[in-house]
Amino acid sequence: MANQRILVLLIKTPPQSRPVRVALNKKLGSGITRWQHMDPLNKFYPKVQPLLTAFLRENHRDIPVKAQNAIQELFNQAILKVADIYRKEILRDKFNLDIDLTKYPQYDSTPGQSFIQKFNPCEVCGQLRVVHQCHIIPRNHGGADKADNYLILCANHHHLFDRHKLAEEEWDRIDWSTKSEEVQEYVFKVRLPRQKMFWKYRSENFSGCTCGSTDFQMSFKEDPGQGAFPVEGLYRNMECKKCGQVYTDCSFTGYEYTWWWCFVQEKFKRG
Repeated sequence: MANQRILVLLIKTPPQSRPVRVALNKKLGSGITRWQHMDPLNKFYPKVQPLLTAFLRENHRDIPVKAQNAIQELFNQAILKVADIYRKEILRDKFNLDIDLTKYPQYDSTPGQSFIQKFNPCEVCGQLRVVHQCHIIPRNHGGADKADNYLILCANHHHLFDRHKLAEEEWDRIDWSTKSEEVQEYVFKVRLPRQKMFWKYRSENFSGCTCGSTDFQMSFKEDPGQGAFPVEGLYRNMECKKCGQVYTDCSFTGYEYTWWWCFVQEKFKRG
């Protein structure tokens, strides 16, 4: 009965009232809202959903609620099937990884919160105060809401993990052997390389030279009297030790070259 009332509200809610519709869809448990940010579905969903909503609104007196539920459920399943197809292509296009995520459900039938309610501590620091479910393969990369794709992390380590800024010893505390082959492949081919860039250069955003090398030297000038010092105006430059490619501040985002400036200055101070 509650779902019927929610469905009536959903039907009567204007398509432009997206926050309300998202909340109602989520309450119905359709699983559809988690995929609405995907680009193909963002194009498909807004075109089809208003038509379905308008049809049900105009004919809701003539269509039994049970039939309306069935129609909505069919539409939801169609959206989820499109999402299945799309999420299979995300990792291939973005990271050249051939991981088939469609073999697994997008979300567990058991509410995800029960995973936390087992009172598991943070998998990095062991704290058991406030813990989060952290997606290993992010949703926008096709990751599922299921136990195999979760880490239990405190708020601090959740933030650091998402941004590939865990320390090496923190990374080593996580037991990846309990995860599926697909999740492990994503971890070691996508997350670990970014972590290594952070461990080496304290920046996970710069993925390396176009030649594949991640070994750089800074633009320092040698002077017999003064020793090594940054070249004025060029202290943000780096040169690939393998191929000699020079990267200037215009090659990076604002965050990166601000960080490189600090890095070089600290290196200069230390000598």
